[in-house]
Order: sequence, then structure tokens, then C-alpha cells
Amino acid sequence: MKKLIAVFALLCSMQSFANVINIDLNGGEDVSVGDNITVTLKLDNFDPFDTFSFDFIFDDSLLDFVAGSESSDLPDDGIDTFLTIADDMGFVGIGFLDFVGTQDGNFFVEFDFVATAVGAAVFSLENVFFEDFFGAGVLVVDDTASVDATISQVSAPASIALLSIGVALIAGFRRKG
Repeated sequence: MKKLIAVFALLCSMQSFANVINIDLNGGEDVSVGDNITVTLKLDNFDPFDTFSFDFIFDDSLLDFVAGSESSDLPDDGIDTFLTIADDMGFVGIGFLDFVGTQDGNFFVEFDFVATAVGAAVFSLENVFFEDFFGAGVLVVDDTASVDATISQVSAPASIALLSIGVALIAGFRRKG
């Protein structure tokens, strides 16, 4: 009976893991040089927090950050709440600070890259820190998200191929006639 009670108490004390950051690539995982890749960082089921910072890692030899492409549903009034997204060599630093209250639930942060060279790009997170300064303290966050993208050479447009076939067919008909 004691074992049953211990197992029941253990199961009741377990909770589903919250505070998960997911990485989505809107533009696909197979892109060509010159294509835009929109990265969406989804903050899912977050406990209350009033500050965070983390680095979004990317290969700057394959991708360029598009300044001004940032968007988010986190508050940023520039007075009581601040969201900063800054590009640096090989990473995008993302930070948030709320002087008034706390945020919890689901949020997104989004920004764009342009593929500049052929290769395999890996996107990941580092230096993840979330905190409820006046409440629960530092949050445990699942920051293991990682996504790969393959960047290939731009293929010739299909219209050029169709035009070549058309010219060849016309030349073939003229020879027969």
C-alpha cells in the first residue's frame, strides 16, 4: 500500500514540461541562394516571466539577417516593456524586459534571413535565460530546439528551358518542310 501511495504521489506531482522554445522555418528547409527564410521562435506554455535573453545561432557565411524584419506579439512600448533583437556575427541576440508585470502563455518572435551561399545551415539556441525577478526566480526552459536548412544553387528558370525546346521544335519543323 505504501508503494502505491508513493507512486500516486509521484504521478500527481509530475507536470507537463512548460517553457518550450520551438524553431520554425517559414520558407522551407530547402531553399535557394537569394531566397528569404522567415524564422519563427515560438515560446510555448511559458510560466510567468519578466525578463529573458538568448542567442539564436546561425551560419553567417550562408545567411544574412534582414534588418527591420523583426516582429513579435510580446509587448514593447519603449517605456515599461522593451524587446530588443540585434544581429551580431553569427547570432541574433534577443532580449525582453518588463518593468510593470509578468508575461505568461504563448508568444512568438519572428525575423528574416536571406540565403547568400550554398551549404547546410543549422539554427539553434544558446545562452537561454528566463526569469521572474520578483516571483518564482529563474525558469527552467527547454532550449534544445535545432533546425537544419539546405541552401542550393539557384536553378535556371523553367521559361528558358521551355523557350529552348520551342526553338528546337520550330527549327525541326522548318527542316522537314
